[in-house]
Amino acid sequence: MRNLFVICMMAGYASSALANQQQGDSWSLTTNIGQSFDDNIFRINDDTRLGDGLSRSDWLTSMNLGARWGTTLSRQQLFLAGGVNRQEYANNDGMSNTSHQTTAGWNGVIGPWLHSGLQLSESSQLGSFEDVAAGTRDMRNQRSVDLSFSNPPDRRIQTELRGVARTVRHSSALYEALDVDELGWGATLGYRTARGSQLRLMWQDKQITYRQPTTSGQDNRQLKLTLGWSWPVSDRLDLQGQVGRMVWLYDDRDDKQFLVGSLGVRYALSDKSSFGLRWSRQEAPAGERYESVINNTYSLNWKWQWTPVWSLNQSVSRSEADYQEAAPSSSTLLGNEKTYGYQATLTWHPARNWTSRFSWKWGSRQSQLHSREYDYQNAGVNLSYTF
Repeated sequence: MRNLFVICMMAGYASSALANQQQGDSWSLTTNIGQSFDDNIFRINDDTRLGDGLSRSDWLTSMNLGARWGTTLSRQQLFLAGGVNRQEYANNDGMSNTSHQTTAGWNGVIGPWLHSGLQLSESSQLGSFEDVAAGTRDMRNQRSVDLSFSNPPDRRIQTELRGVARTVRHSSALYEALDVDELGWGATLGYRTARGSQLRLMWQDKQITYRQPTTSGQDNRQLKLTLGWSWPVSDRLDLQGQVGRMVWLYDDRDDKQFLVGSLGVRYALSDKSSFGLRWSRQEAPAGERYESVINNTYSLNWKWQWTPVWSLNQSVSRSEADYQEAAPSSSTLLGNEKTYGYQATLTWHPARNWTSRFSWKWGSRQSQLHSREYDYQNAGVNLSYTF
């Protein structure tokens, strides 16, 4: 609890400091505190026995402080954003952690037509319990650099050239073999109509290098070509999607090819109610799991603005993890796992700066390997204030 008190003190100090910024600067400071209960915190099967000192269910208290600052100098925009989050587990104290994320960026104009952007990011986050052994606290430390050049966004013909570098490091020795470096570039050529519809052809070339190559995680080069589109059919209906082909190239084994893409529909039933339907088929980010996996996800969400201060969001989802053949221990045993989920969030916004959220989640995973199946429920409340 001492860490939560320290974050509260930081919020008070930061708010007074930011209030003294120059008038032309923009800034925001958000604090929130939450309490939740989870009946299966480690996402384990009912038959799994935990070690001493570990509990299947737990109360989680979280405290977050986030801030953002930005300024404009001539045609150049600078911004800095960051946040720190403390999580306290009542029954599994060893899982308590402090995470953070920071981002610094520049968006500017060079000459009469060249727009450019640079973004530096660094974060340390607790890895999902679904991806690690029960009772393991694995902090994922990521750093990334994103540099882009494009023509003015109001042009009918749109072009962009982008370069990205990313590193992932794991704090747990069990997952050091997933430490990975990525270096890639991409190009986009698009066309935008007068009504706002867009058509884009996108190319991506990315090199994946593991610091400790294993049978499951091997260096490879990933190439992806996609055709994307967005169509605002009316004030109430929006359509968007993309479809393409991805290739993984290896030095010492057969290459792999996948169909990737997404489709999305958003429809506003009225000024107070809207729903969205989405399908996506994408690769999981490198450095998360020992097995290579393609995720097929279907989701349906509905939003209802009940009154000016009350709103309700609901979503249902089905995700299928299609594990790719790498080692017999991964593809043969895991196969295709299906995860189902439901979430409802009731939001109360009584004043401009105050927001309260009450949420309930349910999830279930089905697998051909019985020990990987689980069910869980989670209920929580969160209160936030923005200065």
